[in-house]
Amino acid sequence: MVVVGVALIVLLTYLGIYKGNVAATSMVGLYSFPGTVLMSVGVFSLFKSFEGKKKPIDTLMVIVDKNSFGIYLLHMAVLKVFALKVRPDIFGKPYWILVEVALSFVIPFVLMIIYSFIAKNVKKLVKAS
Repeated sequence: MVVVGVALIVLLTYLGIYKGNVAATSMVGLYSFPGTVLMSVGVFSLFKSFEGKKKPIDTLMVIVDKNSFGIYLLHMAVLKVFALKVRPDIFGKPYWILVEVALSFVIPFVLMIIYSFIAKNVKKLVKAS
């Protein structure tokens, strides 16, 4: 599912950028685009398959899975702040795509870990008092 979703996104992006097909480009940007949905279902299924395993990478994948909704909610905010405030000159350039992907995952992931830690400790403090 991930491969098919990515292939659809790459194909329509290519058609939009290099062939001038505006309709193809506008479809790719939608969260309800079938390629995005396929890719998302595939990634979530992959992360679910790591539950119950003991290797460190499996544990990390379970942590990512449990925080995935928060990562999803925060990723666009992080990208917008970076694009508008920090380095607007580099966004959209092909060689910066890895930086964009890393930013849209790593920063929200760290923020969710911090939030989870605070939320758990606040619950303990409230119960203790």
